Amino acid sequence: MNYPSFWQHVAISAGPWLLLLAGQAMPAHAVATYHAAAETTLKIVSIAHAGGGVGLFLEGEALGDITTHATGSAIADGDQSAEVVAADPFDMVPGDRIEQTASSTGNALLPDGAESDVTTNGDLHINNVSAYDVTVFLELSYSLQAEATASDLSEWGFAVATVDLFSGIDDLVDIFFDRVYSDTDDGGGQFTGSGTIPFDITVPAGKRDWVTAYVDAYGTTGWALGDVNLDAAVNGLDVAPFVAQVLDGSYRHEADVNRDGEVDGLDVDPFVAAVLSGGAQAIPEPATAALTLIGLGCLTVMLRGQRR
Repeated sequence: MNYPSFWQHVAISAGPWLLLLAGQAMPAHAVATYHAAAETTLKIVSIAHAGGGVGLFLEGEALGDITTHATGSAIADGDQSAEVVAADPFDMVPGDRIEQTASSTGNALLPDGAESDVTTNGDLHINNVSAYDVTVFLELSYSLQAEATASDLSEWGFAVATVDLFSGIDDLVDIFFDRVYSDTDDGGGQFTGSGTIPFDITVPAGKRDWVTAYVDAYGTTGWALGDVNLDAAVNGLDVAPFVAQVLDGSYRHEADVNRDGEVDGLDVDPFVAAVLSGGAQAIPEPATAALTLIGLGCLTVMLRGQRR
């Protein structure tokens, strides 16, 4: 085992503090927005049952959840509705349906960030306690929309709308899946999708099954490049998570400071610049520049020591 040298210990201990001292508050100069929306209707079309429906119960259930997170002046919002449209939700008949909507909207001006995740589940339980098999014919109608914008390359917006249809109690069976997304790294813009999917479920006598329509509307503004710990500031407190990300090799938008699609040693120089100037192309004062060089040296030594 190779133990860190004295200078590596100094780098690990002093580097973050030097960069924290040198770091400046990030200017609010870029804005990103996102909007994701999904809407579904799961409708019972017809039922084929030799027992005439006696001993057959179709029960509907719909639930939703909203999670948002925003810092500073950023806005993150979500809305959802999930409803069983039936005279009796515990004894549904052809023509009854489950309607779901989910939407996420947000915007952020650097250095703040926003994130919204809205989900709904529409469940149709098929309880067949009769002596006959039953086939339930259903139809899923859906529409999806995703849009993301960013005013410049220092910010990032992402939106995705998803619909997932599956059945089964223990062994889930995928019936249908669709997703649209907008990523400002790919140019952003608005993307949509829609369709109507007919399908059927056969439940043997004395058995039960269910169908689930899962809807997700998710959006986020990319937290500022270099804000690896997501505290709405780029400073020395981001050094340790940044180095850990580089050594781990996995991808995170906030650590990919040079915007080449990878998180590696090539991000060190622009990361230090981001700590000092919040991503702006500014020329630091002499004292700040000296701290930058020291901090960068500490980071370099630390990275080299970790890789041995």
